Amino acid sequence: MLSGWSAGGHLTAMCLGHKRVHAGLAISGVYELGPIRDTYLNEKLQLSDGEIETLSPMRLPMVAKPMLITYGTAELPPLVSDSRHLHAKRAAAHLPGALLPVAGADHFTIVHELRDADGALTRQALLLAD
Repeated sequence: MLSGWSAGGHLTAMCLGHKRVHAGLAISGVYELGPIRDTYLNEKLQLSDGEIETLSPMRLPMVAKPMLITYGTAELPPLVSDSRHLHAKRAAAHLPGALLPVAGADHFTIVHELRDADGALTRQALLLAD
């Protein structure tokens, strides 16, 4: 199983198709890079149209492997939206994987759900790993 948080959530979605990956846990990822072009982040990234097209999981063919997509309910709205939209696209294609909003978690506290054996993300990761 492959898992990542923030940029790692993006990488989880991008790498789900790798032959050694059987499932993914994408936490608070960015799945559509187009809006980044209009932010200060693009001053350093300098994303081209081609890069946005080929590096945005939302724009790529969906991979038929289980992927849990999760976000905190106190996240920035674009992160919540990206998670919901990616899950909706996967669900429309009848692909396996749930959407798990973590109540009250923000971009930094959501990972606390992995440090406890009974944390929401720990429980889901164990289910995916089976």
